[in-house]
Amino acid sequence: MKPLVSLISPCYNGESYITRFLDSILNQTYPNLELLIINDGSTDRTEEIILNYESDFILKGYTLIYIYQDNAGQSAAINKALPIFKGKYLSWVDSDDYLPVDAIEKKGKLYGGPS
Repeated sequence: MKPLVSLISPCYNGESYITRFLDSILNQTYPNLELLIINDGSTDRTEEIILNYESDFILKGYTLIYIYQDNAGQSAAINKALPIFKGKYLSWVDSDDYLPVDAIEKKGKLYGGPS
C-alpha cells in the first residue's frame, strides 16, 4: 500500500465552497488519504455539509477527521490538527481550494514522496 498522505484544512463559514473542495478530495487518484478538517467556529451550514460527506469518504477508503473549535483563527485550527495527523506526508490545503484529480500523485513525484 502507498504511504498515507494527511491533508489539514482549516475552514470558517465555508458553506458556499466546501462541497467543491470535498468533491475534489474524493476525486483524487492517490489511494491513501486522510483529511483533517477543522471547523473554526463557523456560523453557517459548514458542519452539516462536512458531516454529510462522512459516508462518501468511508466508501472511497479515505479517512475524514472532523474537528470543531470555537473561532480562534487559521493558525489555531492548523495547530489543533498537527498533533493527531497520522500520514507519512503532510500537506496543508485551504477549504476553498480545488485539487485536480492527480494533485497528490503529482506533488509526490515532484518532491520524491508518494507516487
